[in-house]
Amino acid sequence: MTLEKLYKLISIGIVFISNIIFGQSYINNLKFNPISENVSQRAITSIIKDQKGIIWIGTKGDGIYSYNGLDLKNYRHEWGNKKTLNNSGVNSVYIDSNNNLWVGTDVGLNLYVRELDQFAPIKLDSLNSKIEVKAIGENEH
Repeated sequence: MTLEKLYKLISIGIVFISNIIFGQSYINNLKFNPISENVSQRAITSIIKDQKGIIWIGTKGDGIYSYNGLDLKNYRHEWGNKKTLNNSGVNSVYIDSNNNLWVGTDVGLNLYVRELDQFAPIKLDSLNSKIEVKAIGENEH
């Protein structure tokens, strides 16, 4: 074995050993905050992230959750309150080109009003029928 090969082998060994010793020491500094309290046990139907970095999680029967990295907030249907979702069975969520959040439920469509932190139901026909919304999209017009 030549001196050059021995030098390369020792150098690789030193890098390998120092990587084992020092390479993962930063992991001890990580801190994870659990969000287990008040988390739904219902099926998740949709997940989307808006332009502000908020993650929206739709559930089948427990409404929709917003998660901003620190706080988890639940929005669900409340009987008699027209400023909530029209139903807690969320099928789809969509963020349009204007960063509006649309939520499709078992009985219709809802628009999130950010300034008021509430939802507004959207009429889909003149009879205000309960129409299940499974998908939401945007056209170019």
